[in-house]
Formats: sequence, structure tokens, C-alpha cells
Amino acid sequence: MSSGSETVKIRPFVEGRDEGAWIELFNAYYSLYYGREFEPLDEDDVEWAKSTPWWRDSQIFLAELAGEPVGIIRAYLDRLREPPKGYIYDFAVRPGLEGSVMSKALIERALSWLSAKGARIVHAYARDNMKARMRLYETLGFKVVRRFSIMRLKPGGFPRTLGPAVRPSSGPPTRSGARRTSGC
Repeated sequence: MSSGSETVKIRPFVEGRDEGAWIELFNAYYSLYYGREFEPLDEDDVEWAKSTPWWRDSQIFLAELAGEPVGIIRAYLDRLREPPKGYIYDFAVRPGLEGSVMSKALIERALSWLSAKGARIVHAYARDNMKARMRLYETLGFKVVRRFSIMRLKPGGFPRTLGPAVRPSSGPPTRSGARRTSGC
């Protein structure tokens, strides 16, 4: 595939070699859209992901332009669902390349992998401020299922009417939610 005079190559992620590119691309891309609430990915996060049970059912693809990493995408197949369900995670491209043919080639490669592994439906995620990403998904046939917000309350913002936490009485809750205080 060509991007101007340069050729874009999409290849599988190489464990032990590509973690730095994953971190760099993820942080550069998502920091543009998450602003102050963005929590950068680091080596510990990548190692944690690699230690999870779903790592074996994931495939990461890396896009390179002139030998430099410019995009990454992680496809995950949930084999426990019937029929199997695919997910697109960690889809990040170098700033300035959003909406390029490289972005489309990355998602198509991930979708092809998921299809070959048996996925019959695929979920992808994008914030509502990721306009180019939303357009890309829609051109591929994705439909918006739900929009959501993540909300935050800092400790200094807690309502003053909240009292101290009270340790519940022992015993299981009753149907009304109250806890039994004796062995009735």
C-alpha cells in the first residue's frame, strides 16, 4: 500500500521488540482526545496486558512507513461467546495520519484476522470527539450502539451531606437490603 511516495507495511506485532512502539503510538494518539483525564500507557501496562488470559486470543498489527511505526491496532476474539465476538482495542495512529489509507488498512487487517478466527460480530470503541475514527468505522459498516460518558468526582468535591462510612452489621443482607444483626 502506498502513502504518497512511501509504502506502508502492516505486519504482526513482535513481542520483545515492538512494545516501545505500542506505548509511543498509544500515548501520542489518545492524549489528543482524552486531554487532562488521559493516563499514559507504560511498560507495566503492556506487561500486564501480556500476562492476562485474553492475550492469547489477541493479535496486534503494526503499520510502518519508511520503516518507522506509524499505527497500531489490537484485535481480540472472545471465544467464550456464542457466536465468537471480536473487539478492536488500542487503535492508534501517529498524529496527522488519522483518516489516512493507513488507518483503513489497519482496521481492515484486524477485521480480516477476526473473521478468519470465527468472529461473527465486532465491537469497536471511539470517543465522540474522534470524528475521523467515527467516520472510518461508519464507512466500514459499524453502527453506533451507545454513547457514554465517564464522569469524575474528586474527594474535595464530595457533597458535604455525606457522613462517614459506617461498617455494616454482620450477617447477610435481607431482601430489603438491611443487614441482619442476629442469627434469625
